[in-house]
Amino acid sequence: MNDISTRPEWLDGTADGDNSYYIGRQTDADGRELGFFYTRVAPGSDVRRKRVGLRKMIAPYLKYDVDAAIAVFADENHWRLSYICDMKEGVTNTKRFSYILGDE
Repeated sequence: MNDISTRPEWLDGTADGDNSYYIGRQTDADGRELGFFYTRVAPGSDVRRKRVGLRKMIAPYLKYDVDAAIAVFADENHWRLSYICDMKEGVTNTKRFSYILGDE
C-alpha cells in the first residue's frame, strides 16, 4: 500500500514551536508499514544539539501506528535524517539511527 500525500498533514501539539507533518506511509511486501514525517524546528533551535528533544518530537508519530519511520528534522542550516523503529512493540525503547546533513 502506498499512501503518500501531496498535502502533508500538520501534527497538532508539537513542542517548543516546532512544526511537524505526517507525509504518508508505505507498506512493504511483508506487511510492515513505514511512515514518513517532516519537522521544521523552531527558529534558533539546532538539530545537531537537540538529541534529547528529539524524543519529544517523535512522540506525535506514535499515534500513526507504523512499524518504523523516516523522519527529517530541519533547522536553518542542517537536516537530521532519522530512521526510527520498534514503534509498535513497546518492549524496548524506540531505536533511532540519525545522520546530520548540512553546512560544515
